[in-house]
Amino acid sequence: MTLARTGVYRQRWHSSHPLGIPDLLPDMLWQPSEPVQLKICGYTPLRPDTAGGCVYAYWTDDFRFECLWNKPLTMLDKIHRANVSAIVEPDFSLYDDDPMICQMFNVYKTRWVGRFLQEHGVAVIPSVSWSTVKSLSWSLIGIPKFAPVVAIEGRPRQRRNWLPWIQIVNEIVYRLQPQRVLCYGATREMVSQINCDVMAFTSANPRSRIPQRIILDRIASVS
Repeated sequence: MTLARTGVYRQRWHSSHPLGIPDLLPDMLWQPSEPVQLKICGYTPLRPDTAGGCVYAYWTDDFRFECLWNKPLTMLDKIHRANVSAIVEPDFSLYDDDPMICQMFNVYKTRWVGRFLQEHGVAVIPSVSWSTVKSLSWSLIGIPKFAPVVAIEGRPRQRRNWLPWIQIVNEIVYRLQPQRVLCYGATREMVSQINCDVMAFTSANPRSRIPQRIILDRIASVS
């Protein structure tokens, strides 16, 4: 264990990359089983009565889940008590106008939390995010190839102009070759163009609070 400048003791997990971004453990990746129910931080409390047996994800907003990085042991206890099926890695945001080192650090935080949870018995779904297509050269570090599921978010801005989004998503599918993509917040048209089997969910909102599964008319097959 090493003492970080924040005063939190952190294990330096193994990394196969010179940047030191931790590798996720392939045998602790979540294996999907139907039915799948998705709950989102910020809309659904992390409690056994609200999230038990569900996949719990951290997309909205960063300030809500910085505790996973700053207080990992406290959050681990809450996750165990909530009895979730799996955790989607926290999506610490990447913005193309941020310095690259800041973006890389957020990828490090995402992978570190994912590996930490795995080491303590929690099944994890890798969360894939990016700022530009060039960022894929380091934002995918630590995610095993052929993962059972990887998670991707479709944001409102991307829904207005989704062609660049789908091009990058299909590049991610090509590089990682996951068995399935869990897609949150994209439209039916967007997810129908993904070259992989897809589990798609609508965005949560204050009224419904629970994302709804999108049943696609056609699932694109891996090319």
